[in-house]
This record gives sequence, structure tokens and C-alpha cells, in this order.
Amino acid sequence: MEIEHFFIALIPDEGMQKRILAEKKIVYKIAGDQKYLTHHPHSTLIVTSFEKNKVNEVLSIIKSIASLTPKISISLDHKNVFYDDALTEGHTFTYGFSKPDSDRLRELQLKVIARIKSLNKNILFNEQSEAYSKFSAEQKDNINKYGFPYIGKGWIPHITISSIDKNKFESVSREIGKNVGERFFFDSLALYRKSSLDSNIPVLVKSFPLTGKLYKA
Repeated sequence: MEIEHFFIALIPDEGMQKRILAEKKIVYKIAGDQKYLTHHPHSTLIVTSFEKNKVNEVLSIIKSIASLTPKISISLDHKNVFYDDALTEGHTFTYGFSKPDSDRLRELQLKVIARIKSLNKNILFNEQSEAYSKFSAEQKDNINKYGFPYIGKGWIPHITISSIDKNKFESVSREIGKNVGERFFFDSLALYRKSSLDSNIPVLVKSFPLTGKLYKA
């Protein structure tokens, strides 16, 4: 039984992708290669694991959800930094969303989790790892149930620019985060493959346009 790691994510419209990629270039110019710089602009709903022969079934689920979900209008409400990120050991610079927008995305996350539950192998995190030891009791419970620590109200929806080395963060953070207030659409739902938890080059498996006529989560 071969198991692979994936993440399911919302993809912003082309205009916002260009803005996020421009800020990633600024980070690289100042600090060189940093975690997540190579990631295509997205908002992760869940990181998970599936048997390799179940990927087509997962894609069918994602396609079904996308067909029932219309484009989601969102604004970059504020800059948000995950200091001392347990997954990267750096400071992760992101854009956060308003509470109403975040709540809508949490509803969608829970729907995705429910639909993939029977296929999710919940093995992404090693309980003996240093990263696992840094999670709260609630996050560890989420890992045990869903394979991912950030679920529902414990998930802070965001778009990441990069996770930046702590020694370089201050000089970088002054030059990015200029897109606060910009509005855009999430217009597709996608599955990405990760070669490992530490992989810095995820590969798009397939994306599906959000085509629903009424938001349902």
C-alpha cells in the first residue's frame, strides 16, 4: 500500500496570483531562497495523505465540491505573521482575512474534510517528531482525527508569502504586505502532491473551477 502526501487548496484569481508572486520575488531578492517561496499562490484547506490508487477518487470528490461552490469573494484584510512556526521554525508571513470571510472558508474546509474522511490515512505527522511536540492538545487531537492540526476554529485562513528565516525576517517584512485591502476571488479548488512534509516544491495534480451558483459549504 503506497501512501502519498497531498494538500487541498483554494486558488486565487490570476490578478491576485500576480500580486502574491511579485511579493515572493521581493523576499527572494532580499533574503534568498526561503520556505514556501516556490509554492504557487493558494490557501490550504487541509494537508493530508491518501493511498496512491485512491487519487482519482479524491479528484472526483474535489470536482464535485467545486461544482457546487461559486467563486468566493475575499479581501486581504490584514497582514498576519505566524511567529516561530512549528512546521518551519521560521516566521511565516501571510495575509489574513476578515472574520466573516474566514468563517465561510472554515465551513468549506469542514465540508472537504467530511467528504475525504474515508480516504484520509492520517499519517502525515510522526508523534515522535519535534514538530508534533510543539502542537497544543487540541491540535494533537485534530492530527489524530484528521491528520492535520488546524481544523475549524483552530484554523486561521490565509495566503502565505513565505516562511522566513528569523534573522532575515525584519528586513524582509518591511518591504512586503503592501496588498492589504485588495479584493479578489478564489476561483478554483485544487489538489497538490507533496513529496514529503518538508518538500518545498509541491506539484499540482489538478484544479477545478468553482462553478456553483449559490455558496454551499
